[in-house]
Amino acid sequence: MKKRNSYYKGAAAFLSALLLLTALTGCNKGSGSDGNGGGNNSSGGKKSGKSNALQISFDHSYSSEKIDIGEVRVNQLFAVGDKLIMSGYDDKGQTQMISYDMTSKSSTPAELVYPSTLDEHTDYYINASFVTAENEPVFVYHAYSWDEENEENPYQDLGFTMEIYDSDLNLKETKELNDFFNPEESYFQGMIADKDGNYICIVGDNMDGSTKVCLYDKDFKQTGEIKGDFQYVQQMFLNKDGKVILSYQDNDWQSCYGFLNTESNSVDKIEIEGTPAWFNASFAGTQDYDLFLCDSNAAYGLNLEAGTCEEVINWVNSDFAGSNVNNMIQLPDGRFVMMNYDYTSDTFNSELWLLQERDPEELKNVKLISLATLYLSDDLGKAINNFNRTNSEYRIGVMNYDKYNSDDDYEAGMKQFENDMTSGIVADIISLNGLTYERYANKGLFMDLTPYVNELNPDEYFMNFFQSAEYGGKIQKMGFSFSVQTLEAKSEIVGTESGVSLEKFMEILKNMPSDMSAFRDMSKESALSQLCTGNLSSFIDVNAGTCSFNSESFVDLLELCNTYPENVDDERNDWTDEQWNQYWIEENYQYINNKTLFRPAYISNVNSELQEKATYFGDTDVTLIGYPTLKEGSNGGRFYADSSIAISSNSENQELAWEFFKSMLTEDFQEHLSWSCPVRKEAFDKMAAKALVPDTYTDEDGNEVVVPYTVY
Repeated sequence: MKKRNSYYKGAAAFLSALLLLTALTGCNKGSGSDGNGGGNNSSGGKKSGKSNALQISFDHSYSSEKIDIGEVRVNQLFAVGDKLIMSGYDDKGQTQMISYDMTSKSSTPAELVYPSTLDEHTDYYINASFVTAENEPVFVYHAYSWDEENEENPYQDLGFTMEIYDSDLNLKETKELNDFFNPEESYFQGMIADKDGNYICIVGDNMDGSTKVCLYDKDFKQTGEIKGDFQYVQQMFLNKDGKVILSYQDNDWQSCYGFLNTESNSVDKIEIEGTPAWFNASFAGTQDYDLFLCDSNAAYGLNLEAGTCEEVINWVNSDFAGSNVNNMIQLPDGRFVMMNYDYTSDTFNSELWLLQERDPEELKNVKLISLATLYLSDDLGKAINNFNRTNSEYRIGVMNYDKYNSDDDYEAGMKQFENDMTSGIVADIISLNGLTYERYANKGLFMDLTPYVNELNPDEYFMNFFQSAEYGGKIQKMGFSFSVQTLEAKSEIVGTESGVSLEKFMEILKNMPSDMSAFRDMSKESALSQLCTGNLSSFIDVNAGTCSFNSESFVDLLELCNTYPENVDDERNDWTDEQWNQYWIEENYQYINNKTLFRPAYISNVNSELQEKATYFGDTDVTLIGYPTLKEGSNGGRFYADSSIAISSNSENQELAWEFFKSMLTEDFQEHLSWSCPVRKEAFDKMAAKALVPDTYTDEDGNEVVVPYTVY
C-alpha cells in the first residue's frame, strides 16, 4: 500500500504538469523588450492604444527565380566558368549528370568517360567532386562489382579512380588511387586540391573510427598527415586567397573552423563571433567571405581573418524556402545559385534557384504584415513565400524568435517573445508552435475567426478540425494540416469498430492471453502519459475551467497504469548479448506474434501508415481503435494541427491576414504539404487514392511487377 500511495503522488505530479499545459491562468509579466528588429517598416499600427508595432527589417533581400532542371535529385553541384555541373539521380534511380549553361539558360546531359566504360557488372558512386584552381572539374569514383553467378564471392571492391576534365568536360587525365586507399583499412571521405595542385584528403579509419587529413603532391606522393585536435572532419574548403579551411568537430564535439597549416601539419583554430546557434550546412565562399553558413532563417557570411559572421540573405525577405539548402554558390557577378531540397508527403525533389540582390526601392513603400514565431515550419514558410510573390503592395515579414536561442539558453527565444508580448509589441499574425494557446487567448490577444470559419464550405473541408479549436465560445486559431495520434491493434482481438470506452478497454485487457502485454516497454509514467494523451479532455473541461480526477473512471485508469513497472530498464542492466538479440527479434515481431496488443500510431501520411502497418502487422487486418474515451461517439483518436496561427485582435491588417490564411486552404497548397494530412477533403482523398496504388516496375521480360511494401 505504501508503494501504491507513492505512485499516486507521482501521478498527481504528472497531472499538475498537464494542468500547467492547459494554462488557465494569465500571461506572466516580462521586463520589456529590445526585440523590434531595428527595421523601418511598421506593422499594424496601434489600435485603442493597446499594442505597439513589431518592427521587422526588409534588409538582405534578394529576388529569387527557380531554374528548371527537370525531375532530378541532385546531390552534388559546382560551378565551372559559366556552367553549373550537377550529379544526381533521375526518377528511375539512375545516375545522371547535367551541365547547365547560365548564359543560354539551357541544360544538357553530361557524359563522363570513366562510368561509361564500366562493364555490366560494375557499379560506382562519386565519392568526391571539386574544381581546381585552373577551373578543372575533378571526380573521384569508388567502383565495385556484383556478380550473382560468383556464389562464393559475388562482391568485389575495385577501389578509387580519379578523373580530371577540362571546363567542357573533356577527359584530361586518369589517376588510379588503389595504392593510396585500402578499403579494408580506411574509407575515403573527401578531397580538394589547393592552389598549387596538391591534394588534401579526409580519410577515416575503419577500425577505430578516427579521422585524419592526408596531404599529397600532384603525383599523389604523400607529403604529410594531420591528426589534429579534432574528433571528426566534416568538410574542406578553398577560400579566395587559396587557403585551405577545415570544418571539424573538436575533442569536445564542438563545431569549429580552422586554417590548414601545411608547415606544421596542424590546424589553426579560428574564433568567430556571432555565428547562429544551430546551422544546417556550410559552403565555400568567394569575393567578400571565406565561408557561408545556412540555418532556417538566413545565409551568413564568415570572414575568418576578422573572426566575424554577418547575415547575407534573409530567406523570407527573398521569397525563398531555405531550411533545406543543400548547396550554395556565389557567381562572379554576385548572384547566388542555391540547391534546395523540397519535401512533400509523397515526393522529394531538388530545386535550383537563382538569387539576385533586390533593389531596396522595390520594397520602400510596401506595407508590412508582421508574423511572429518561435519556429518557422516548412509549410508555413512556403505559404509566406507564395503570398509575398503574388502581392506587390504588402508583404509578410517574419520575426523568428529562435534566433535568440543558444546552447546556453534554449528558451531565450520564448523569453524574448513573452517580453515583447507583455510590453505590448505584438505581431499581426502569431504562430502558436511552442506556445500555450489558452494562456494568450485568456488575455484577449487573438481575433475571433468564427465568422470567417463559418463561411467555409463544409463539403470542401473537415469542419470539425477547425471547430475543435473553439475556446471560450470562439475560434481564435487556425490550422491547415494535421496528424493523427491513435492506437491500432489486430481486428481479430479488438473488433472492427473505432472508439472504445474505458470499461470496454479494461475488458479487452482482462481477456488478453497471459503472455501478451497491452503496450511494449511501458512504465507507470509512460502508460499514464499515453492514455491521458488521448483521454485528457474526458477529465478536463478547458472552457469551464474544471476537472474530474476524483471520478471512478480516472481511478480505474490509474489502476491500469499501476500494473506497469516503475522503470522498464532496471531488469535489463545485466542482460547478456544473447538476451539482447532475443529482445530485438521479439521487438520486430511483437504484434505479429501476439506479444503486444496495442501499437501507438502517429499518422501524418496515408502511404506511411500503410507501410508501417505492413511492417508491424503483416497482412493481418488492423483496427484504428483509438484511446479509451468517456465521450459517446468518439473514435478515441486525436488530431493535431501541424501549425496553428492566430491573428492579433489589435492588428489593423486583419482582412489581409485572413486572405493569407485562405491561401493555405487552396487546392494547390493543400496538395503539396510536407508530411502532413490536408484539411481539404479533395486533397485528402487524392492522397489516400495515390497511396492505394502500388508501385510497379517493368521486368526484363516486359512484365509489370508490383513492388510490395518494404518490411524492415
